[in-house]
Amino acid sequence: MPLRKLVTAVGLAAIAYELYQEHKRQNDPGHHLLSPRESERIQSLAKAAPASMAELYKDLQVANREIRVLVLAPGELDKPLVATMEVVPFTSATYEALSYCWGVDVRDKPLRVNGVEYWITSSLDIALRHLRPREGLPRRLWIDAVCIDQARTEEGRADKKAQLPRMGMIYNNAKKVIAWLGPSTKDSEDAFQFFSSFFRTCTDISDLNRSYDTERARWQHFENDILGREWWGRAWIVQEFIMSCEIEFHCGFDTMSENEMTMLGYFFHMMPFRMFESQITNPQEARNRRSIAILAATRAQKRSREIPDDLCYWVSRFHSWDCRDKLDHIYAFVGIAEENHFPVEPEREDDWPSVYGDLAYYILSTRKRVDFLCMGRGEDRSARIPASWVPDLQIKYDARGPMLPPLECSADAVYRASGGSFSGTIFCSSDKSTLTLSGIRFSGIKAMTGAHSRGFLSMDESRSLLRNILGTRVEKNAYPFKMSHTYAVAFARTLCWDLNWVRKRCGNNDTALERQPQDPPPTDYKPFITDSVMRRAAFEADITTMMENMRANRRFALFENGAIGMVPRIAEPDDIVCILAGASVPMLLRPHGTDWMFVGECYVHGIMDGEFWSRHCRNLIPFRIV
Repeated sequence: MPLRKLVTAVGLAAIAYELYQEHKRQNDPGHHLLSPRESERIQSLAKAAPASMAELYKDLQVANREIRVLVLAPGELDKPLVATMEVVPFTSATYEALSYCWGVDVRDKPLRVNGVEYWITSSLDIALRHLRPREGLPRRLWIDAVCIDQARTEEGRADKKAQLPRMGMIYNNAKKVIAWLGPSTKDSEDAFQFFSSFFRTCTDISDLNRSYDTERARWQHFENDILGREWWGRAWIVQEFIMSCEIEFHCGFDTMSENEMTMLGYFFHMMPFRMFESQITNPQEARNRRSIAILAATRAQKRSREIPDDLCYWVSRFHSWDCRDKLDHIYAFVGIAEENHFPVEPEREDDWPSVYGDLAYYILSTRKRVDFLCMGRGEDRSARIPASWVPDLQIKYDARGPMLPPLECSADAVYRASGGSFSGTIFCSSDKSTLTLSGIRFSGIKAMTGAHSRGFLSMDESRSLLRNILGTRVEKNAYPFKMSHTYAVAFARTLCWDLNWVRKRCGNNDTALERQPQDPPPTDYKPFITDSVMRRAAFEADITTMMENMRANRRFALFENGAIGMVPRIAEPDDIVCILAGASVPMLLRPHGTDWMFVGECYVHGIMDGEFWSRHCRNLIPFRIV
């Protein structure tokens, strides 16, 4: 008998034997599963089971496009978990893929696999107990923690190296992806039961609005309990959700379809004033509660090919989502990017700063996207990353850090400071200690404010700085780098990076500051909101959020040549604004002897569309960044 078939047969026999032993322990003579003769035969087969899980992992032939599937035997909630592992051809495998939060990596719960005791985490133990059928046929699951060898051995690393790039296909090939949100609570049960009934009659967003007003407690249970769980905002769920053909949400024994969860997610995403944000002060937590809408929209963009489907896009867009391991900020996305040749090297987990550097240079050399260097900036950068040009991908998006503008590496280019195409030089030393890029020097900093807070006092401070240096009537003067604008218009557009409520470039009288929250909404603003009061409230929330997000923890700066802009919180007086070839926005560099250090991205009004670049791009100079 071939080894794979023998392992499968032995595993099934082991399951039966475990069930038989459990019934014996329960001393229930009227319900024996097996006769003594049958049990004797199964015991002899069980002795042939693999001595360890490592032996079973060795049987996987990745070159033959095989995967492992866990076949979970039926059982009551409190009974031992028993399963067998099958190795099956990927193209013909039938299974459901599990998406769950690993939680604390303490493996103290037993799972009997092919007669071998295999230890799993408490979170997986709880999930499997809820997901296994009570009776009847077993459930076939693909679970990364079990179906990929997680041992920190040479064999385990080799298994990860082979399977991580295939995870996107594994989730895409699954009959269904099960999103396990965790065990139920009284509030979650109340929310699931309410919406299960509600969606039988719900037809459009007006029904959601009415329900929100009349069933406020149920909505609050949904937001605070369901959307507040650890599953949301994890980097790995990006791949698991977007590559799935169908995803179903489980919370204890309660379930919700993808369409229903997405509709609720879009409601909160498009109606931020509806969210209980008086209790949410951390932007990362607010983002987690809108994860479902973000993921659904991104999946639609991927399927319609509206986004650059490469590793640069996925890492730059989602690198700040939660990860346990430092390399997961990269490896969580290698299976989703269509254009990706970056190597997966789990054995380098202790050398993660070098892997970050390798990724940055890989993106620069293959995609020419200099904007990628703006990721992972600020005071929280790890001291283990010696080169300033290497992004620290583990830095989270939190209340201290601003939103990144829509840079070219994460969306279609909103800005084109270097003309919209690459026409320069990229050179990296063999040890990744220095990076040389070509560009032009714009100006130094003459004065700047403190970092902006999420209020309006910082705006007054910025206006005072401008008047104190250039004169009290400066706002009526023409702005030298865009003569059609006065300093007043330039100032208003600078504080919001010249973006409107949907993060698109502003038209006439279209900025967040020129159009105040109390002004009537534009005619094209969210026309699906028919109630005028609700539409105004939504517009006010969007305008306020835009103004705060683009200013928060950035400094307003006046430059030596009379230009104005926004610079990073960590900017210093001697820093220089440069435009690097291939970058969509100006960059702030810091002199370091004869070299430079990379500080971060800037907004400078009047040069964001290549105006300054087109006049000086024939005189590029090298910037050696250490």
